[in-house]
Amino acid sequence: GPVFGGTLYQYCGQLCPFLIIAGLLFLFLILQLVILKPTIEPQFGTRSSPLKLLQDPYIVIASLGILVVNFNISLIETNVPLWMLQKFDASSFQRGFYTLPMAFIYTISTPLLGRLGNKIGRWCLAMVGFSICIAVLLGLSFCTDMFAVYIWITLIGLGFACVQSSLIPLFAFLVDTRHTSDYGSVFSISTMAIILAYIFGPVISSTITQSIGFQEMLWVFT
Repeated sequence: GPVFGGTLYQYCGQLCPFLIIAGLLFLFLILQLVILKPTIEPQFGTRSSPLKLLQDPYIVIASLGILVVNFNISLIETNVPLWMLQKFDASSFQRGFYTLPMAFIYTISTPLLGRLGNKIGRWCLAMVGFSICIAVLLGLSFCTDMFAVYIWITLIGLGFACVQSSLIPLFAFLVDTRHTSDYGSVFSISTMAIILAYIFGPVISSTITQSIGFQEMLWVFT
């Protein structure tokens, strides 16, 4: 998304990426209505409410892990482009391109890390991911050139993949073994954790950055 928007913004103007996205969304809406032909079918059986699932400490801990790692991603996505503009005078393309290495390493490593988590333990893989995120926040605060920024951003993609590939399957495992197999409710909790991270992450991190600076903000959240 940032690569797409940054490239089109620099070479085609501000309006172009929004028009393309609006057109694609409209096209996908029509295709879903025509091809999938959605219908409403009532479902019967016992279901675990999200409030009941939130009383499970294991689900709460897994949700907090998802919230924390996405909080880190949200503060980076919010503050790094502006910091790149101020410190390195980065172009729109460069400010959009910086997320591409992160997305690439995340896409490549997630299937492999899922298998690794089964061998060494999901909790261990999650701890490795959190450790990588801590190292990235510290490393970014001392970057002196664009190449170093890309390296650290790539690494946080790896840390993000470690946490996601270990904790997301854990929700299904917990609901299977400790509750009724109602995946909709438990995954709504994980989605809620992600949404909360992207609500409060940019607001809190931007406020701290404006008060004490970008480098100090990274130290706070490390």
